Order: sequence, then structure tokens, then C-alpha cells
Amino acid sequence: MRIIGGKAKGKLVITLKNNNIRPTGAKVREAIFNIIAPYIEDSVFLDGFAGSGAVGIEAISRGAKKCVFVDNNHASINIIKKNINNTGVEDASIVIKDNFFNFIKQNKYNFDIIFLDPPYAMDGVSDIVVNVQQAGILQEGGLLIIEHESGIIINSSEKMTLTKQKKYSDTTVSIYERIN
Repeated sequence: MRIIGGKAKGKLVITLKNNNIRPTGAKVREAIFNIIAPYIEDSVFLDGFAGSGAVGIEAISRGAKKCVFVDNNHASINIIKKNINNTGVEDASIVIKDNFFNFIKQNKYNFDIIFLDPPYAMDGVSDIVVNVQQAGILQEGGLLIIEHESGIIINSSEKMTLTKQKKYSDTTVSIYERIN
């Protein structure tokens, strides 16, 4: 897999050889970044359930000033660190090994864009928008992007509005904006 845009375009990203990890493919990544392009420059980005870190690295490559990568898998954390080094985005990267839900409860950052690609079989995916809203980690006007299994109903929140949803085979990308 390669970074598809920005200053790290074409650089290789290593992925884990594991059936439980589903890296966001180039087609879906490109579609997401085409949608969020106006929001990327100088943003603070969160790549939750980061896996290989490809989405966060893509964000930095395209102009995000900082990306926090969160994953609870030791092997994923090692791969993320290697990919950060291989793509030259160390100065804009923070890697945290933690459970995403623990992280948002103890987090000290505010994000402009949050990308989440939780495991499809994970409990609680349907409540993830509510959890993010309650944690107060997304700036007003910020975007929450969730890559999830098609057919899963994501519960909404009074401060998050669904602005776009696109289906790619068995994957759906839902984009929410935080309103006041």
C-alpha cells in the first residue's frame, strides 16, 4: 500500500499480515480525502484504531500539522512507528498505545478531524458518535469520519450531524460535523 497524495505521495506503507486488520484501501482513502480536502491544511487529526497508520500519514502528507495515532495492538503500534519513519512524518506524529475509549476519556488534545476505523465485530460501534461527542474532543465545525461495516446503524447525537455517507461494497463511510 502507498500514500496517494501530498508530500509523501508514493511512499510505501507496511501493513500487518493479520485477518483481523482491514487497512483502508486506496479507493476509499482517496474518496475520503477528496471530501475533506478543504479541512486538512493545518488541522489536528486523530487516527483512531490506526492499524498501519496509513490514514493519519495521508493526512500529514496532505497538510495536517499534527496527527495522533491511537491503537491498542502492540504489533500495530510497531508498524505505525515504522511507517511514520519510512514516510518522514515524525515531527507531526504522536503515537499512543491505548484502547480508543480509554484514550478519549483521558485525552488532552482537541481535534479538527477524527478518523475511526474500528473492527467490524467490535461491540459499541453503533454508539461511537455519542461517545466522541460526550468526550468533547472534536472542535466545533470539526469532522468525525467513521469507516464501518455496511448495514450497521450508527446512533446520532444532538451535537453531531451526518453530512455525507457513501457505501463501498461491504464498507460504509459516514461523515459527521460537530455543530454547536
